[in-house]
Amino acid sequence: MTLCLSLAMGVQIVTVPTYVLDRMDTRFFVAFAVLCQTVPTALFTLFGGAAADRIGQRRILRTTTTIGALAAMLYVALSLADVRLIWPVFPIAAVIGATAAFQNPSPQSLINRLAPGTRLQNGVIWGTLAFIGGQSFLGPALGGLVVSALGQTAGFVLEVALLIAARLCASRLVVPATVVAAKGSLFGQVTAGLGYVRRTPRICQCWCWAPDRASSSSASRSRSSRSWHEMPTTARRRGSHSSTPRWARAC
Repeated sequence: MTLCLSLAMGVQIVTVPTYVLDRMDTRFFVAFAVLCQTVPTALFTLFGGAAADRIGQRRILRTTTTIGALAAMLYVALSLADVRLIWPVFPIAAVIGATAAFQNPSPQSLINRLAPGTRLQNGVIWGTLAFIGGQSFLGPALGGLVVSALGQTAGFVLEVALLIAARLCASRLVVPATVVAAKGSLFGQVTAGLGYVRRTPRICQCWCWAPDRASSSSASRSRSSRSWHEMPTTARRRGSHSSTPRWARAC
């Protein structure tokens, strides 16, 4: 499922810019189409994770892949009708970007249930390879080959086919859905999550890759001390004789 989704995203990286350039040779509109897709993804990703906890990962995946496939079908219709206007591309890209924001957290949260215990590390590695490889390498290459050999419409049809395949995979998931009982509003849940990240030094340091300023106050020193004692004994033993900065060892 992850591979199909990432391949569809990679194919779209090629098909949408070539569609815009074919109708209007202006790079600004290509950038604007990409912006219309990436901005909703960035804005709604946090809400997508909270919604997956409340609604359930399988339900989110089934819904988002269906919406994505229907939106991609609009690309197919525009290409078949040889519509020269480019403004319909922008709302379609925004819809696909918004669905990706709600879609991406769900497969990641399912990894620990599909590959529990000692298989978790391999599951994370394979999931990451499928996502990055499909979106960044295989998808764009496949999309470029199809568009150059069969035309623009064939590229959009390929994207629809990949999304439908992802939808079928999502419908066949047998992992029991886990739904968290709603406590407060969705916005409040997102705010609480951001507050947890801010209060946890190790998460903040790994996320921002910023130096640890724990020595600036006694409270920060006590938090760093707790984080150090929470680390595995072997990691503390290796880190105690290492020249690696303390903020890097915390990651």
